[in-house]
Amino acid sequence: MKNLVFIFAFFLSFTSASAQGWQWIGPDTTMGQIQKLEWIRGNKDGLVAITSEGLIKHVSSARWTFLLRNKPWIPPNQFDYVHWIRQGQFDSRKVFLGTSGGDFDFEPRLVVCSTDSIDWGPVFWRGIPWPNYYAMAFENAPGRNIYANLHGICRSVDSGITWTRLAVPVRTYQVDEMSVDSQSRFLYYVYPSQLYSYDLQKHNEQFLFMSPIAGPINKYSFVCEDEILVFGVPPIFVNGGGLFLSKDRGTSWERVIESSIGALYRSQWHGPIFAGSFGVIYMSTDRGLTWRVFNNTLPSSLIISMVQIGDSDTLAVATRSGVYKVYRSVVTPVEHSNLILPRSTSLVGIFPNPFNPGTTIVFNLSRRSHISLNVIDLLGREVAVLYDGVKEMGGHTITFDASRFATGIYFCRLSADGVVQTRKMIFQK
Repeated sequence: MKNLVFIFAFFLSFTSASAQGWQWIGPDTTMGQIQKLEWIRGNKDGLVAITSEGLIKHVSSARWTFLLRNKPWIPPNQFDYVHWIRQGQFDSRKVFLGTSGGDFDFEPRLVVCSTDSIDWGPVFWRGIPWPNYYAMAFENAPGRNIYANLHGICRSVDSGITWTRLAVPVRTYQVDEMSVDSQSRFLYYVYPSQLYSYDLQKHNEQFLFMSPIAGPINKYSFVCEDEILVFGVPPIFVNGGGLFLSKDRGTSWERVIESSIGALYRSQWHGPIFAGSFGVIYMSTDRGLTWRVFNNTLPSSLIISMVQIGDSDTLAVATRSGVYKVYRSVVTPVEHSNLILPRSTSLVGIFPNPFNPGTTIVFNLSRRSHISLNVIDLLGREVAVLYDGVKEMGGHTITFDASRFATGIYFCRLSADGVVQTRKMIFQK
């Protein structure tokens, strides 16, 4: 009788989840906390996940198996951990693993293996101990170069066998997210709450964006397509995150979703973009310009990773409570939307402040307006015009790079919709 009750309860829960367009597929908590999902193509197609215990693969239903198990202690003093995984975009037989190990020092390593035999080696790169940040990006153009953070941004022209360091500042060893635009002109990367671009032709770096509330231990995500950039900010403090959009390669920004974003995913160039929040998946089909709710029936945990399952229309979505297959759009009525509609025009703030050399200015517009955003010195002289033109209703951000200015106190002045507001900002070299 108890077995019948259990089966009936399971059937009800499965039926309810199916009606909401998703299904929980594990894994068991003994396999660790999910950190990242990846779909591996090849003779052994499958969904894999990096967890706090190692690398696991989905077998069927809610069953998973270990491909690599972390080795926290191997006598005499050996450690092995897997932190990160990417499959080769143009050579799908290769899988890149970011691992660490060694004698007490957790030496970071880049391991290249085949899809048929995922193992701890061979090691193609070794770095100095700590910290262990990994990121990789593939060109979409004929050159097909690969870029990776290997204690600094490096490029490979031979499918990851050898690497050459680019002339990018050494602080980029902390980069944990990276992408190349569709023309292979700009390389974008996050360090660790700031977005930068690197011109691959002119070989110079440009600061683009800083999260309104910086948090180096939090995971930021972004996607780029030509001049359009979408930057997801996770929860740091209450109401600290959101989804930010730039239509001009990072010169100006607007906040388009208020809810904190734990993951962004796009399966292919010009394909739909998905943004994961607390139990809600948003979708954009126009490169990030407009967004709608795709599914808001998931459990309320923050979505931390997403990936498309093969060539299907199904998404695998990871939260702290496990992995879900989301196979259709289901939207239930809610009292309010997280798509921002400001009630008043205001100069929200300047983050960070004091700053060196760049900062982000955040402001809201209650309606479509002609705005003027200027920087003024202590003598009242206008020293920079950051924007002079029309902006749509919503939340916006514009970056200010003060590297050519003298250290000191300046004022940011916003004039919009009959409102003039000023805030003090301090530039400290």
